[in-house]
Amino acid sequence: MRILLSLFIATFVCANAVGQRNEPIMTHSFPVESIQMVEVRASGGNITVTGNADSEVTVEVFATNPILSNSRIQELFEENHTIDIKEENGKLTVVARVRRLNPTTWDRIGNRNRLNISFRINVPSNISSDLRTSGGGIRISNLSGDLQNIQTSGGSLLIENVSSNIVGRTSGGSVTARNSSGTITLRTSGGRIEIDNLNGVIAARTSGGRIIANDIQGTLEAHTSGGSVTLNRLSGSVVASTSGGNISVGMLSVDDFVRLSTRGGNANLSLPEQGYNLNVRGERISTSGLRDFRGNMDLRRQLNGTVGGGGAEINVRGQRVNLTFR
Repeated sequence: MRILLSLFIATFVCANAVGQRNEPIMTHSFPVESIQMVEVRASGGNITVTGNADSEVTVEVFATNPILSNSRIQELFEENHTIDIKEENGKLTVVARVRRLNPTTWDRIGNRNRLNISFRINVPSNISSDLRTSGGGIRISNLSGDLQNIQTSGGSLLIENVSSNIVGRTSGGSVTARNSSGTITLRTSGGRIEIDNLNGVIAARTSGGRIIANDIQGTLEAHTSGGSVTLNRLSGSVVASTSGGNISVGMLSVDDFVRLSTRGGNANLSLPEQGYNLNVRGERISTSGLRDFRGNMDLRRQLNGTVGGGGAEINVRGQRVNLTFR
């Protein structure tokens, strides 16, 4: 099955209100049939993809500009924008294209006439996605296909209720992931990362923000160059580092290892009572609940040995290290 639409004229008649914020300027729908993949390319707007059990796939297109009337937005959309929608061999492709104006015209009208083109798409839950936008945010929810690949160079990412392999990247926004599972890779160059109730193999990295994680099961890697790391109620194994902040980690259970490193801050680690192999270094080390320790303690600057007969690896580096056993 093949459906190809090159749409210059909107199918929704606008009122004269300002901003076109709530109603789609264009809507297209067709039967679900055999769709397994959705691919979206946007050049400045948001992308939202939601999985559901409906019998139809719907693609809604929104055009916004905060200072223009809806009639003017409609006119500019028809003049300067093309939306291509194609369904072929189980793949739904949605692409927003902007006609190139000559430089003189573009300079004259300036940014005030530029439209923000966004997509809201409902699809079957068991699909994969490849979503990219250069200037907006991306949100995915209720998806369970093999792979969700989402990327933006100027907005935030939001991932909710997704069971899949997930790769999320942004150059200029924050990342939030909740209630999801799988192999999850999250990266941002300029924002924070917040993750909650995840299960799987998770890697979170940011160059300019803090990392906050709650209720994580599995293996977590969390690295930031410019912020703090706060990890609560973790079960599994953890590697965390920062070059410019503190690390605070609370473990419910430890499988194989906890490895923490901060160059410019303090490290706080809370552990349940079980067997550990300890390798801890800092300018000052304090402990509470330490029992059955065997090994070397060098003026609280170095703690090497075993607790409870040995077991999971605990490796901590920081200026001041606080180690608590519960």
